[in-house]
Parts: sequence; structure tokens; C-alpha cells
Amino acid sequence: MLHSPSLAVGTRIKALRARLGISQARLAELAHLHPSNLGRLERGASNPNLDTLVRVATALGTTVSELTRGIATRSHERATPPPRPLLPREPRHWTHDEWDV
Repeated sequence: MLHSPSLAVGTRIKALRARLGISQARLAELAHLHPSNLGRLERGASNPNLDTLVRVATALGTTVSELTRGIATRSHERATPPPRPLLPREPRHWTHDEWDV
């Protein structure tokens, strides 16, 4: 089952916060966020912008790349269709008549 990137980031933030023994209110204070915004972030109910991710990562003593590591790959590996070839499989051979315009 595919999960949204926002939910995956939120789950990772919540797990790290719990591992560090920090309350949601304290993390919100350290990250300069309203507690309800942090709650929505942890539930995956909001899409965090880069500024928010940086503030939360800094407050948790980690990096944005660690919070988002592997999420896009796992979330979209089956949802994204394979890339289409840029050129046709067989090149078109123009006849001499088609060149005369």
C-alpha cells in the first residue's frame, strides 16, 4: 500500500520525537510552530514546506534529508509510470520525394 510522503515524514517525526522523549508541545515550542500545526504534520494531514522541515529537523537534532530519506522513492515507485522513450523505436526513413517541398 502506498502512503503519502506527508504521512511518511510525519510518522518519522513522531517516532523520533518519542524516541527522544520530547512532548509534542515541547517540540512545537523548539521548532517555533503552533502545537496544532505540529499535530497535523505528524498525522500527515498537512504538507510541510521546507522552512517547517528545517525548523523541525533542527529542533530534533537531525537533518531534513534524514527526515525525508527514501520517502519519494518508496511512495512513488509503483505510482509513477515508466518513462516514455524520447525517440520512436525505429527511426523513420524519409524518401527522396518527402524531402522535396
